[in-house]
Amino acid sequence: MVPDLATEVRRYLDDGSASAAPTLMARTELGWTTRPRGVKGLLKEWLGNSRHRWMWDYPSLAAELAAAGFHDIRRANQGDSEEPRFREVEREDRWRDALGIECRRP
Repeated sequence: MVPDLATEVRRYLDDGSASAAPTLMARTELGWTTRPRGVKGLLKEWLGNSRHRWMWDYPSLAAELAAAGFHDIRRANQGDSEEPRFREVEREDRWRDALGIECRRP
């Protein structure tokens, strides 16, 4: 599960307002409204792992997964995995505006 770049770009292009770009940056967590300050802020940013560093759409992520040796790559939807353990952790709110991909490794 990752944020879907295609969804975010469509939303941005359809908006047309002066706030479209700042909204895109905030929604994708690619933009920073403040800069970490002090030792605590720098350590949190350096050691934390809560920000998105890259955005993907289905074609680009599927190509990367194939290049890494994964197979049976497909776009996933909530509740459609044959793996029952996924249903134990799936939540509807995580699927909103998200790109889900299921694949297998050799």
